Amino acid sequence: MYDFGNANEAQREAISTVDGPVLITAGPGTGKTFTVFMENMKWSLH
Repeated sequence: MYDFGNANEAQREAISTVDGPVLITAGPGTGKTFTVFMENMKWSLH
């Protein structure tokens, strides 16, 4: 199982999506950069 760290439910959904592109829309300070970073790390480790 992949460790999502402190990601909330919406971030976990974005990180774990494997089919097609993901559009992340959110306000300032909501964790967009964290989510994109985690997605990049996931693909780097596989």
